[in-house]
Amino acid sequence: MITLGAADDRIPEVDRIRFEEVMAHYPTGVAVVTSRDALGRPIGAVTPVLAVLSTVPPLIGIQLDPAGPDYLRLTDNDRFCVNIIASGNSAASQVFRTENSDDLDSIDWVPSVSGSPIISGSSGWIDCRVNEIHDTGNRKLLVCRVLEVETNARGLPLLFFRGGRGGFDPRVSILPSLPGLTRQIELVERGIAAMEIAADEAGVEVIAMARHGNSMSIIASAAPRGAEATTLVGRRFPFVPPYGTLFLAGSDEQTRNAWFDELAEPPSDDERNEMLARVSRADERGWSVALSGPAHSAVDRMIEAYTRGPVTSMLDRRLRSGIASLGSFYDPPDEELLEAASVRMFCVPVPDRGSEPLVQLAVHSLAHNITVSDLPALRAILTHASAQMITT
Repeated sequence: MITLGAADDRIPEVDRIRFEEVMAHYPTGVAVVTSRDALGRPIGAVTPVLAVLSTVPPLIGIQLDPAGPDYLRLTDNDRFCVNIIASGNSAASQVFRTENSDDLDSIDWVPSVSGSPIISGSSGWIDCRVNEIHDTGNRKLLVCRVLEVETNARGLPLLFFRGGRGGFDPRVSILPSLPGLTRQIELVERGIAAMEIAADEAGVEVIAMARHGNSMSIIASAAPRGAEATTLVGRRFPFVPPYGTLFLAGSDEQTRNAWFDELAEPPSDDERNEMLARVSRADERGWSVALSGPAHSAVDRMIEAYTRGPVTSMLDRRLRSGIASLGSFYDPPDEELLEAASVRMFCVPVPDRGSEPLVQLAVHSLAHNITVSDLPALRAILTHASAQMITT
């Protein structure tokens, strides 16, 4: 613990109003703490601070105003649910427009396992138990152990900013820098404007994918103007055939062998040769394409579970097998491509000075139907964006 010395006592007072004005420029989410009072009645209040204190064990910190008329009622119980209010949840936003609001009668909610109200339509919620309460000036800091969590992946949070409330602009999302992906994320950060322009021109979301060792990750997304990004940045999955053919451009035999080694089962000679033909086809074309098919949905669900974790050996094996089963959809011969009804994904590389691309740009059909006739225009748009990214 750091103890302030006598010299620190001479620091002049900061004007409270000016301090609040400056801090208002730091956007924060709107979180409502709900519980039940001593009589079992539901109660709630806005918390001005919600912070992750620890991930192991899972601890959060929330602040409450002890001078508020309902502080004592709230702290009658050591169980709370922190509701992350969504930007579209206008009813909850109006009810909890001040830190002293506590009326849950006019909004929909369901009880958590501990009995605390979960506000319907929230972006997410955290059910927790209070471990400690600390004095922090004119606030009380409650250190809480997380018991259960859930999120609405499509929900966007309501934010406090400069004294008002508003929604988060979901058009662009970039993964924070991570070990092994630093160069790729820096490239995307410099070139995100090119991705935004490409999304506007294509009328569909543009995503950036990167490879790190034996895995791949979605590191950025940009939606067309007026739309929301639907792809969850941070989603990761094994670098296993047929995924990531463009990352093998110009690669040596050792790299390609390592790619096949990631399969759950060793491929037969015929399977290996067929996949290598698809790699060569993508390399010669300068782009990669995946056709639509019902088998993709089951793999998508496994990727979501893989990203959330924990990754069990069974999940890892099932996902690798599931990805391998999609081989026939990727980089087909021209005659098969021309007969296809729709396209699942279309990718172009973002070249690098090394032997393989750092990043690949892609569009997918999860939120917008893509047909084979769209590919020439998409190729021109993404190739231009790729060139802009490496010259920015």
